[in-house]
Amino acid sequence: QLGHPCERYLFHNRRDWEQRQLKDWKGIGERGNLIHEWWKRRMSAKGFAVTESERSLPQELRTQYQISGKIDGRIALDRGRSLLYEFKTMQQYEYDRINTYDDIVDSRKDYIKGYIAQIQLYLYAFNEEAGLFVICNASTLEWKVIPVYLDFGYCEWLLQRCARINK
Repeated sequence: QLGHPCERYLFHNRRDWEQRQLKDWKGIGERGNLIHEWWKRRMSAKGFAVTESERSLPQELRTQYQISGKIDGRIALDRGRSLLYEFKTMQQYEYDRINTYDDIVDSRKDYIKGYIAQIQLYLYAFNEEAGLFVICNASTLEWKVIPVYLDFGYCEWLLQRCARINK
């Protein structure tokens, strides 16, 4: 959620967490998990190794900034090299709009813009230069890959934001 545009929202979400009202997502998250599992099996069948699913952020980062998160995994490419990836399912209308990293940055939806903070902090935490967004259409199971490159300046801004929110 660090990518949310309102720092006050983030502060109260952290400080007053017991008072927040949770939205009933009606199984959308579970559907995303099922689609992700399908995608991993499909990639394995094509000869790509998918590893390190649900690996937590390093303890130092979790403790110092009080943030949490788990990468969706790594996918092995050529010559033993693997890239961290973040898997997202979307409805058709959002899927059609997103083809590049900038499309995510420029999205009208705050939750989609928030994906940037998530993957950037994962890249930072694991000292990775690049990673991948895997975006999947929840209706058709079409998917596309969007490359992501570490932005140190943005990560520094996010960590400073964490420090302010935690005061």
